[in-house]
Amino acid sequence: VRLRPLRRRDGQRWDETLGEAAAQTYLVGTIGAFTEGSALKRFASVQWDAARGRSCAFVITDLDSDEFCGLVIAHGLSSPNGGGTELEWMLHPDARGRGLMTEAVTLALNYVLDPSGFDQRRVSAFVAVSNSASNQVARRAGGRLFGTQTSSEPVGDGDYDDLNEYEW
Repeated sequence: VRLRPLRRRDGQRWDETLGEAAAQTYLVGTIGAFTEGSALKRFASVQWDAARGRSCAFVITDLDSDEFCGLVIAHGLSSPNGGGTELEWMLHPDARGRGLMTEAVTLALNYVLDPSGFDQRRVSAFVAVSNSASNQVARRAGGRLFGTQTSSEPVGDGDYDDLNEYEW
C-alpha cells in the first residue's frame, strides 16, 4: 500500500465509496465535512482543515496504481496536548479483502505518532460494534480496546449501535 495526498481527481471514487452500503450504514456519525456534500466541497473542506493544521487525509493506493482505494483521515492534529487525534477510515468496495486498510492505518498511525511526523502522543478510533471489518482493522493495527459506549453510534437505518473505543 502507498499513501498520498488527496487530489481533485479522486472525487468520483470517493463518491463511489460513500455511496456503498457499508459507508451508508457506518459513516453516519463521522465528522460531516468528510462525508457530506459534493466531492468538490468535501475536497475544499479537507484542504482547508489541513491548511489550518487540524487534520490530514491520507489517500490509500496500491503499489501498482495511483488509483484512489480509500482514505485514512487523522482529525484533531492541532490539539494542544497532542492527545486529541482521532482516525477515521473508509475503503472503496473494489479494494476490500486485500489487507490494504490495516496496512494503511498502520502507516498513518506511525506517521501521526512519530516525533518526525505529527508528533501526537495518543490516537483513538471509534468503531460501531457491528462493523466487524473496521473492528478487525483497529485490532490488527495494534489498537487497544479501552471501552464501549452503549447505544451511542447512529447507523444508517436510524437506530443506534454500541461504539468500541480504541487507542494507540
